[in-house]
Amino acid sequence: LGVSGKLANSNLVLSYIYLKKRADYGFGIYNFYDESLYWAYDDNGDTEYLRQNDQQTGLYLLYSYPFSRFLRMEFDASLYQAKQSWDYLPAANVDEEEWIEDILPQTKDTVYAPGLSIVHDNTLSGSTGPLLGFRGIYHIRKSFAMEDMEYLTNYLDLRSYTLFSKRYSFAMRLNGAISTGKSPDRFSLGGY
Repeated sequence: LGVSGKLANSNLVLSYIYLKKRADYGFGIYNFYDESLYWAYDDNGDTEYLRQNDQQTGLYLLYSYPFSRFLRMEFDASLYQAKQSWDYLPAANVDEEEWIEDILPQTKDTVYAPGLSIVHDNTLSGSTGPLLGFRGIYHIRKSFAMEDMEYLTNYLDLRSYTLFSKRYSFAMRLNGAISTGKSPDRFSLGGY
């Protein structure tokens, strides 16, 4: 839950997950909003900015089936509307922060994106998180869009935890992803 001044510019998720049987399933609705800021120098050496606004509003289904205690398969499917707009802040307006909104026509698309994951997780957790074990996930997602937002994304995340004292653990992580198509996913470094 991340609420800002407007609901449309907030990150909200409402979900229900049924966990009583061997196979878990659930559904939910969501609104995700993200801003990316880009800067450059104009001809006079002054800084100007571009802001990319991305919004996704939709619903999703989840299904998870364990093959064993440590290995499971997960399926998810999302149906959402994606909107993207660009704003511009010229160097002359930086002090007043007067953005020129929608410098390009806003793009909208309706997207169906199913995904499949294989997860191996034998970690033992403490009060602050995993302490010992290995966690790995391979995820593939393909989108089908009415306009241009088609992509194929492959994602791999491997994590290892080694307990070297009663309260301390050493963690290692390796992850990578690739996305192709007309509108591939963007990945950011240093975020969460």
